[in-house]
Amino acid sequence: LVRLLRLFVLLRLERKFTAFARIHAVLRHKGEELLVTAFIALIMLVTSSSMVYYIENPSNDTFSDIPTAMWWAVTALTTVGYGDICPMTPMGRFFGAIT
Repeated sequence: LVRLLRLFVLLRLERKFTAFARIHAVLRHKGEELLVTAFIALIMLVTSSSMVYYIENPSNDTFSDIPTAMWWAVTALTTVGYGDICPMTPMGRFFGAIT
């Protein structure tokens, strides 16, 4: 209940600051484009993680399942690149380079 009240306090603060109004206007006017962009990113995530799983799984034990490959795809697509999982085969490295 206390957390819900904090949310209402945050919503009241929205009226006082113009930055929140600007963010709300952008979300209202460009919401469809943002959803399409998020959908395309999700498709790229699923496609690239599935492809790298099928390329790397026979010879690389770190890609043991598709959720692990999705972790690699998230770090690759967001350009974070932690380095904890990486492709080892030449085909996997090529695919990682074009992703």
